[in-house]
Amino acid sequence: GNINGDNHEYTENQERMRRNLRYHFMNPREKWQAKGTLPIKMILIIFKLIILTIQIILFSENNSNEVSFVEGSKTSFKHLFLENWQSSYETLPYPPSSGPFAIYKIAEFYSAASFALENYYKLNEEAIGPYGYGKYNKPIMTLCVTYYKISEIFPYNSSYIFTNELIRNCIDLMPISFQNKSGYSYNVKDILQNNNFTINFNGLTKAEILFTLRSIQLKSYEIDKIPDCFEFDLNIYFDNNNHNGQVVVDLKVNMTELECNKEIKNPNQKDYVTITLKVIDYLALIFSTFSLVLCCRSHYRLFKFWKKVKSFYLDEMGVDIINKRKYFFSISYMLMFFGDILVISGTIAKLKMDVLEGKKAITNFSVTNYFLGIGVFLGYLTLLRYFTFYRKSSVLINTIKAATSPLLRFSLCSIILYLAFSLLGWIILGPYHLKFRTFVSSVACLFSLMNGDDMYVTLSIISSENSVIFVFSQLFIYLFCLLFIFVVLNLILTIIIEAYNDVQHQDLSSTQLDNFWGFINACQESSKSPLYRSDMIYDKSLRKLKSANFSRKFVDTFCCCIGKGSHTQEIKENNDERDNGNDFRSMPQYFEQDDDNQSLVNRTNNIRDNYGAFHSTHHRSPTCHESPNDNLDHALSC
Repeated sequence: GNINGDNHEYTENQERMRRNLRYHFMNPREKWQAKGTLPIKMILIIFKLIILTIQIILFSENNSNEVSFVEGSKTSFKHLFLENWQSSYETLPYPPSSGPFAIYKIAEFYSAASFALENYYKLNEEAIGPYGYGKYNKPIMTLCVTYYKISEIFPYNSSYIFTNELIRNCIDLMPISFQNKSGYSYNVKDILQNNNFTINFNGLTKAEILFTLRSIQLKSYEIDKIPDCFEFDLNIYFDNNNHNGQVVVDLKVNMTELECNKEIKNPNQKDYVTITLKVIDYLALIFSTFSLVLCCRSHYRLFKFWKKVKSFYLDEMGVDIINKRKYFFSISYMLMFFGDILVISGTIAKLKMDVLEGKKAITNFSVTNYFLGIGVFLGYLTLLRYFTFYRKSSVLINTIKAATSPLLRFSLCSIILYLAFSLLGWIILGPYHLKFRTFVSSVACLFSLMNGDDMYVTLSIISSENSVIFVFSQLFIYLFCLLFIFVVLNLILTIIIEAYNDVQHQDLSSTQLDNFWGFINACQESSKSPLYRSDMIYDKSLRKLKSANFSRKFVDTFCCCIGKGSHTQEIKENNDERDNGNDFRSMPQYFEQDDDNQSLVNRTNNIRDNYGAFHSTHHRSPTCHESPNDNLDHALSC
């Protein structure tokens, strides 16, 4: 047969397939009108996203407050244990308001270590925060130095004795008690001399002062106001890897949450907030699980329908439609699948953190954030699928689809050119320009220039003392801006505008003139046609018949192959009855054609009822050599 829309002679099977294809490309509202089935999946997605949004907002607020607590504690520790620390060092890295926090003298090193040791032992007397010492409430501070095993330098004659083997030595810093008066001496230099511990600053690569503190966060502004307990592993890090006379000092903090020994003074107050958070987590888990099940079901049904359509076109029309596979593959289902898996994993991790309180680190919050954040993001993207069914609301998505291919081809050349400029700036300007010190910062700097950010600062940051570098930097930045701002960006905008114009002026009739769309567009039934519901009832009846036939095939084959005695004799008698003319195929009175005015529903029901009545009357079981599908195929052919 011809699958174009010009030939209107179609068999009943072709008409039914065409209506199924037309139904496949309907929007949810039209599908509801066609078969009266509610868009359960869309409703579930909306409710799921509402629950997930509430869940991630509450979780992110708690996580953000906890991170803020850690950052605030880190700033407090720097003021407590770093000598001469100022608030100017707490500003954003760019633009830098001051130089690096560093020491340049040996005396400054011992002074900084002594300052940290004294404040550590006087922490309970001077610190405002609720800080305590380690596990046994005993202050323990350790100094570890890493240096080259042999490092003797003689600058006056440019000679040295050196080996690259590193050695790490550690010592506990304990204050020295005075003999004639009360109190302690916190001079680190004297403590090291009393313990015969020397530091070779010529070969020193790094020094670390390690100690532990504990604290409790009292929450007065959060939804969940139950206090949390934390342990901080602090490291005052002296970095001398460059050996240029500047030892950069930093304080590193690693936080771990501990299980608190709770004692609530108002036990009559019920913790409704915790119960509500648990309910939201379990609802998110349940909705995501149901969504995942429906998504897998949709994938399976879509794959089966594609195989059915492909077989139909190949058998009935003699046309291979493998190039139409994209219309039977839903990206939104894939996004929903991975999004549900991430949300389920993140929710389980969150519930596990609540159960295993005290054994979780802040990195667990980050992993859970990744799962929940990306999962909710993918969930919202699945909503875009329902806007693609309407022409005016799908302009953005269709424009992105139309512009993706030309943008990718254009980006190949532009990315190569962009990487060439990034490498050139990093190699030549890196030693002289703050923004080109690393390859990553070079890429970021050029991207900001392409968007017009900090252009004057980038041009003026290089001193004119080195005339060659200064001239090169000016030519480099001007050339990059002219090429990428006025050429590359405008060409990208041109590609997007052309794709938008194509989408706006797209003529559906001109894009659907091939055999595949011609066959579908020949369908004149609207979404309100009763034929769609007739097809639905027919498909359900067909599935029931096949299911019943499969069950009978299994039972009869099982009885036939293992049956003995009277049952075997019954099978023989039934076969004799079939040979005498009582076969299913010899009873056309059950399967006579109805009048032309009788609906497909009645014919389907007659087939099903007659087949069931005959089978219940004769109780005939097929033999092992007889195909159990013969009777069903004959019934369906009628």
